[in-house]
Amino acid sequence: MADETATTTLELSASEMETVVEALRMLLATLGREDADQIHEIQALLARLAAA
Repeated sequence: MADETATTTLELSASEMETVVEALRMLLATLGREDADQIHEIQALLARLAAA
């Protein structure tokens, strides 16, 4: 697993950001209960993206 403290900066256009958010939402829709850790990580990421 990657270093939890490492960060990456990525510049996205508004259209690209919408695409990333939609892709994450679609991924959430496909995950099941056994993927709880990933679900929580994606939800947290979506919350951060919404605040950006």
